[in-house]
Amino acid sequence: FTSSAASLAGAKMGDLRASVTVTRRVPWIGWVILSSAVVSLSCVGALVVRQRSMPFAQCAWRAESCVALIAPWAAWTWKTQGARGLRDASVRRTAVVVALCWSGWFVTMFWGLDHTSIPHVYMLTNTTSAIIVAREAAASRFRGVPAAHAIGVAFAAAGAALVMWDSDRGHHPGASSAGSPPPSSDGSDDGHLRPFSGRREATLRGDAVVLAGAFSGAGFLVLAKRVRDAVELSHLLLIQMAINLPIVVALAAAFENPGGAFFLRPLDPAGGVFGWLTREQIAPQTFIAVFGTVVGTAGYVASLKYLAATVVAIAMLMEPVLATAVGWLAGANAFPRPVTLAGMALVTAGTFAVVVDAGRKKRTEEAVDATDATSGR
Repeated sequence: FTSSAASLAGAKMGDLRASVTVTRRVPWIGWVILSSAVVSLSCVGALVVRQRSMPFAQCAWRAESCVALIAPWAAWTWKTQGARGLRDASVRRTAVVVALCWSGWFVTMFWGLDHTSIPHVYMLTNTTSAIIVAREAAASRFRGVPAAHAIGVAFAAAGAALVMWDSDRGHHPGASSAGSPPPSSDGSDDGHLRPFSGRREATLRGDAVVLAGAFSGAGFLVLAKRVRDAVELSHLLLIQMAINLPIVVALAAAFENPGGAFFLRPLDPAGGVFGWLTREQIAPQTFIAVFGTVVGTAGYVASLKYLAATVVAIAMLMEPVLATAVGWLAGANAFPRPVTLAGMALVTAGTFAVVVDAGRKKRTEEAVDATDATSGR
């Protein structure tokens, strides 16, 4: 924040007032953190597909590896800074809800990577901006939302609609049902774990589940903004992962556990409970933990200190553009059809409109009482 010099508006005996013009600008560090988070998470989707393991097992691996990575950091900050806002019961409750919302968001994203295409997963899981702006508009009766934000979200919503329409148009009866792996890869009959199907074609069912998870993402961003200053970042991340871990382990055990193999074969690289510790998986999983969580998720949460949740959410919509390019180069997904490309272009335009508006200087004029109580008057 910077402020201009105050100009004297008028003075009377015993009554001194000034008009102050305040100029607000987002610090450059906020944009650096947000950009790093967008780029990092954009690279994760292709790597998740290349791991060829089961979706919920991958979520469990991410939680396990992140707890191992974040716990020492959280212990150090607890020792040096204490619990901070976590002493407040209401802050603790909000932090738990934040963790639950994050779990819903990313579980549906990982599930979607096995049930629809990478571009559609990134596009639809990041429609959180439209949800947040719609909530703000409803709460303020359409008076509290900047015009640039509304226009940006309109473009983004149109782009997401094109993506959904394209997935429905591209789905044909001869294709395998959404989320159903080829018969040769299904290990449910012999007690062996089924590897990640590496689906490249978009499906309406997969898109719908990922889109539903975006509502959890919107709740995560709005609530994380509220507790960001009260809770140290490493503590908030550790709470997220500690709550997420039993949820995804239960889901993996319930839906990806033929013959109890999830626990009976814990080091199976296709989906054992500790499969990420195997030679095949430990390197990519460490990359996902570091760049997908410490740089990616933590970056989004850290940027909320400087930016509104709406701006962060709309910036996330650049992920599909980058993720599509990375996934195509890595051979993890087919090149998107023209309609999907058009939808992504609309998302990019909407993102640009909001980011440019957020980067502008905001000037407000306020009349303040220039008589300071500490001046002895």
